[in-house]
Amino acid sequence: MKARLALTFCLALVSSGLWAASFDCAKARTPLEKTICSDSSLSAADDELNAVWKSTLKTFPLPAFLRTSQQLWLKEIARCVQAKSCVSEFSSRTNLLKHLGGAKVYTDYGKEFSIDSVTLVIFEVGGESFIWMYGDWMPDMNNPQPPPNGFLLNNVSRIAKQGNGKYRIVDEDYEFAVTEDAVTFGDQEHSLMISARQGSLSGVFGRIR
Repeated sequence: MKARLALTFCLALVSSGLWAASFDCAKARTPLEKTICSDSSLSAADDELNAVWKSTLKTFPLPAFLRTSQQLWLKEIARCVQAKSCVSEFSSRTNLLKHLGGAKVYTDYGKEFSIDSVTLVIFEVGGESFIWMYGDWMPDMNNPQPPPNGFLLNNVSRIAKQGNGKYRIVDEDYEFAVTEDAVTFGDQEHSLMISARQGSLSGVFGRIR
């Protein structure tokens, strides 16, 4: 198997030392590198994630968003040290990416992706619809380190169709409008607040094609 999770951050994540082709496991330094080198299940999860990542990126409407979210996820997962937990995290990420092939992407900033703004991704899993709300990064004033530190909206919620182009975010019991061209939240008075650390979502988010 090959090492896969380098990507932009060049994290040298590798498969089991028995099969490592592009990484010398004798030189593994980080806890995650060492775990991957010693655990075949994590190596397999690494390979599967890489394959799904490449396939999804080919057709995703906003590649910069997908690359950035993956880079930040890689930076966070580098802290993982328990093989079983790491496999679960890899599998969860793979499952998310796997269902984004036909996703619809909406922004209020056009195609110039920014981690400071919110990106909305609507996709389906097993006949149910979900919305991934991502962005609106704000630094922690007590520890103003770059993302993924600070406060980042990264929320996946199930949405239920209400009729007349309306959907309800089940977890938030919040109704909003969806068309082929836009997602529309309410005005400031009827905006969606996910957490006290994030700004509220309001107005129109146009479809990226």
